[in-house]
Amino acid sequence: MAFKNFIEKECLKYVLATLDTPTMYLRYLLNRQYCFVNDIEVATKTLKYKLANDLKHYYYSDTNDDTDLVIVPVKITYELVKETD
Repeated sequence: MAFKNFIEKECLKYVLATLDTPTMYLRYLLNRQYCFVNDIEVATKTLKYKLANDLKHYYYSDTNDDTDLVIVPVKITYELVKETD
């Protein structure tokens, strides 16, 4: 069985990532709590670069942590999948 994909929507979002190996991604929880995750799917994503930059500054201000964080653009694609014979 084969599949044919149709792109329905693509959007650009931003995540904060560490420069370490393996790469870890920042996740904002609630009440100024943060954690690092290795799954980009559960990382906090923002719609604009400026919001990601603001989140980075909030992280540093709230935690006093000096982990190097970079803003990484991520393209998310939603596809419709049709089964073909």
